Amino acid sequence: MKKIKEILIERIKQKGLSSQVDSAGVCMMAREVFPDEFSPVSYRKGILKVACPDHILAGIYRLRREEIIEEINKKTGLAKVNKIVFVVKN
Repeated sequence: MKKIKEILIERIKQKGLSSQVDSAGVCMMAREVFPDEFSPVSYRKGILKVACPDHILAGIYRLRREEIIEEINKKTGLAKVNKIVFVVKN
């Protein structure tokens, strides 16, 4: 008898939803690692887009880009995030 986890993973792959599940997982991990600093908007093909409240904070986060990527990848256990794009959202 298969475990539910195995069945879900199999069905997700069959339906072609694995990229959406990966995207949601990376955004969720980024939110957990840095809950008060910025808000993840999207993830696609190794690029995580996050929203910052103003351009000053976006500049500060750009300077910490490598550290942020390392923390998120450590949390996910995989090297999923290669680049971060910071956008200003009011």
